[in-house]
Amino acid sequence: MANRLPFRVRRHADQGFFVQISHFEGPPEYSWLTDDDHSLRIVDCSWPPCLDKIPSTVKRVSVASSDGLIDLTGLPEELSSLTLIECNQLESLDSLPANLEALTIVNCGRLQWHPELLPRGLRVLWLEDMNEIEAIGSIPRSVQTLSLEKLGSVTDLDGLPEGLQKLYLRELPEVRDLRALPENIVTLLVIGCPRVEALPFRPSIQQLILSREQGYRVYTPDGESIIEGDADGRMIRTGAGYLDLVAEVMIYMANRKKRPSTASERR
Repeated sequence: MANRLPFRVRRHADQGFFVQISHFEGPPEYSWLTDDDHSLRIVDCSWPPCLDKIPSTVKRVSVASSDGLIDLTGLPEELSSLTLIECNQLESLDSLPANLEALTIVNCGRLQWHPELLPRGLRVLWLEDMNEIEAIGSIPRSVQTLSLEKLGSVTDLDGLPEGLQKLYLRELPEVRDLRALPENIVTLLVIGCPRVEALPFRPSIQQLILSREQGYRVYTPDGESIIEGDADGRMIRTGAGYLDLVAEVMIYMANRKKRPSTASERR
């Protein structure tokens, strides 16, 4: 049956089982998918509509290098994960499935960023190589993991949800101020953000990863600087935990032990 379809079908068992369709000679259709096909990858599709009538049994969809993707209509409401990579004709996030939990967008040049269109139950959001985005805005309060990479026009991170637990920031050249960090952040990565000069102290942080090229400074809520180091990361012991230089990053682990209460205990 697959030989009669106007595209190539491959089933992959590596990296988790998924079905990939590519080499299109006509518009895609999905009636041949089985109830066991839960992950679908669409590659290099120039025939719109790309997503028409995808079965509700499909829970994860990835679309890459597909100019045929002009809108998101046709995705099943039960979809939990959506990845969009280099879909340069897509302009809007309208019609995202209401039950979507994870969304990744990479280098979709015409896409207009409107966070109010994101599903209210979204938990993971990954934005990469989207220089058209000038501000992240108010993303859903449900988001727990946020990754921002190569967003050259973003200057601040106002609007981060209070429930955010993991924040990954890579190559954000215009971001200066991270004082809007949520109080309960657990993991924070800051690499390639040359204008960030200081980080606010958050007792909840268990892992803090900084680029080796930058100095660092962490403040307590009352403004006292408790951690400060040069670009070589030579200061490795602090009252709140310890810093360790590993390869090209410094990792700060806090709250593994009770914070020392006296100067002698901190030495």
